[in-house]
Amino acid sequence: MFQNTKELYEKMCNTPDLCGTFELKGETILWNLFEGYNIQISVDPRDNYFNIEKKSIGNLADQITHWHPEADEIYEEVCNIGLKGNVLVIRKNLFCTSVLYMGKEENCPYSSKKNWSWGKILYLKAK
Repeated sequence: MFQNTKELYEKMCNTPDLCGTFELKGETILWNLFEGYNIQISVDPRDNYFNIEKKSIGNLADQITHWHPEADEIYEEVCNIGLKGNVLVIRKNLFCTSVLYMGKEENCPYSSKKNWSWGKILYLKAK
């Protein structure tokens, strides 16, 4: 369990096969993992935060989804999303956005080629 963002950042720096680049800025980890998307992570004893947004023109960004994992889950989620070959599958529609899957691509029950009649599937792979 992490007490602050710096502890999580140090653990990420020492994790082999963690993809992308990340930096610690204040109390937030900025993670460039997927092309065209930004990830922000923060750890706080009161509230943890995991945010994914799509990069836009200039400094604007479109928030895709965010969630508040428990302190003992946040590192596992970092690994499920960011280890080489893992995928993050997000379903987005007019009314809500939800994370459907994060983990090893070979165990993913969702296809990157499937079209959904209600909404859009984002299939993001760590490389």
